[in-house]
Amino acid sequence: MEDDLEKNTFWGIRPDPAKTVPIVVGCGVLIFLVIIVVAIKTYIEANQPRIDLLYTPESAMISLDGEAVVKSGEITLSAGKHEIRAEKYGFEPVEMTIEVGWGEATPVHIVMTPNTEEAKDWYTINENDGRIAEGVMGYRYNAGSDEMIRRYPILAKLPIYEEDFYIYQQGCEEFKVCILIDTNEDYFDDAIEYFRKELDDDLGKYRFIFYDYSNPFMGEG
Repeated sequence: MEDDLEKNTFWGIRPDPAKTVPIVVGCGVLIFLVIIVVAIKTYIEANQPRIDLLYTPESAMISLDGEAVVKSGEITLSAGKHEIRAEKYGFEPVEMTIEVGWGEATPVHIVMTPNTEEAKDWYTINENDGRIAEGVMGYRYNAGSDEMIRRYPILAKLPIYEEDFYIYQQGCEEFKVCILIDTNEDYFDDAIEYFRKELDDDLGKYRFIFYDYSNPFMGEG
């Protein structure tokens, strides 16, 4: 009997089940609430609108909604429109309005353009600024390529080198993508069948060019 009493006491005090159970339940509820609060806070922080600001020259004066920005990096904002301005002597000032929404991380990359004789070689002389400028231009090129492929999916497959015909993009003055089919007359039909089978898209967005052959996509064949 004494052994049972010793097992169920703490420092000689017998626990009262009527009081212990509510305390345990209360602690469990408190821990649950803390977990919920932390989860909500983490979710809000992860999805709060923000921009990834990168600019060059690094010595430029950057303001965001009238407030000075010290350096490039990620900046958390409220949802909606925001004004950005970049200034530096010898360069064209840059002004832009951006709009960010909940859950969005928007890249904002600024490469200022020299407008004086003194600043024309800035990106060559200042290597770090030059590297940033090259990186931004590369990013813009890739983003532009991705957008073109989104609008014109066939570009992701070009150039195509089949045994009997070649298909690739050609410079075009129109606001369409020009596709050149290069083969001899015996294989024009094979190239046409390739497009009809493989191109799951609106053919009206493209201009197809055939050497010395009528264009069946334009009602000429």
